[in-house]
Amino acid sequence: MKEQFISFYNKNQRIVGMVHIAGEKTPAVVMCHGFTGQRMEAHFLFVKTARRLAENGISVLRFDFRGSGESEGKFEDMTIEEEISDAYTALHFLLMQDFVDYNRVGIVGLSMGGCVSACLAGRVKNLLKSVVLWSAAYKPKEILANLTPEGKESLEKQGYINMGGNKVGRKFFEILPQIDPIEEIVQFPGAVLLVHGEADFIPYSQAEECYERLKERKEGKAKIHIVKGADHTFSSPEWEDEVINLTLEWFKETL
Repeated sequence: MKEQFISFYNKNQRIVGMVHIAGEKTPAVVMCHGFTGQRMEAHFLFVKTARRLAENGISVLRFDFRGSGESEGKFEDMTIEEEISDAYTALHFLLMQDFVDYNRVGIVGLSMGGCVSACLAGRVKNLLKSVVLWSAAYKPKEILANLTPEGKESLEKQGYINMGGNKVGRKFFEILPQIDPIEEIVQFPGAVLLVHGEADFIPYSQAEECYERLKERKEGKAKIHIVKGADHTFSSPEWEDEVINLTLEWFKETL
């Protein structure tokens, strides 16, 4: 196994990341981090997962969306559509690598990265073979519906909302009504695993709703797993191990 820092460009802005190379012509996976996250994610969840996959013959690319982590761009310019564009560029980069079997490529998305992954899968269809969504934001429109009067006033006056020191710009909110990851992922003909914490602030009923829609597809395997007691980022060693093991076994079976 080999780990290597990499970079590529989208819209003239540099995106940085890390590849975990499992060998020659291996299956491979792109990892998409969550809102305000970065390529390592909480309690190094992405690092641990990438290394575990690579140890088992699956190469991985994890990267920072533009405006996040060490990639170029401003967070206040971030929108879900821009992140879908970044994820597509990352997928294209991965498919071009000599160590990748381009017929056996998957994607993992956490939280808003799950929303991004679901949308991308529905659009690129046969470029991906398998998808894993962790704690995905299945209904991003609700973010707009739940805006406080103070938040709306801040958007009007300043053009952004302060979220924990991060400026979330007006563009992010303006396009939310157009984003529907459930409608997008049901267009994907491949395998989909949904993993959600029982105590996640995003209700696991949203994952169940997505799963019911996926079962209606004419092709493509689907599975759902609710992690008992788990929070949004599976922040205990036991929950973490459960999720990583599930994901590894899923990709071994479907890639």
